[in-house]
Amino acid sequence: MSAAILNISICGGDKVVRASFRVFCATMMAVAFCSMAAAETLVLEIADARVARDQRTGRPIVDVRLAPSSTQPFAAFATAHVGNKFELRVDGRLVAAPVVREPITSGAVQIDLGAPAEETLNAIAEQLRKPGARVEVSGE
Repeated sequence: MSAAILNISICGGDKVVRASFRVFCATMMAVAFCSMAAAETLVLEIADARVARDQRTGRPIVDVRLAPSSTQPFAAFATAHVGNKFELRVDGRLVAAPVVREPITSGAVQIDLGAPAEETLNAIAEQLRKPGARVEVSGE
């Protein structure tokens, strides 16, 4: 197990006491793990969801339009999670786990799940636009 060195300066009156402590990585990881925030969950209001084609790849995607009340909260969420996978849930059921590729600030979200059957994408879009559906995203 490798060790990291933690330098601490303690000031007391006219004296500055410097000490070096060896802290094992396992301890550092435990501290970092304990200080991490729990998974963040955001409830979204969906204005519309449809299957469309990605203009760059031509693959089918789910094109989602957020309601104005969800645009800013989702923009903050997406910006904080660039490069990370997040969970998309409808009524508590996981429907997708895409990766945020770039900040999404306009309220227009494109969900690319690779190349699943269009029926699968249509089912996801239908669930997202269902009146009264609870749509949540969560990430760490």
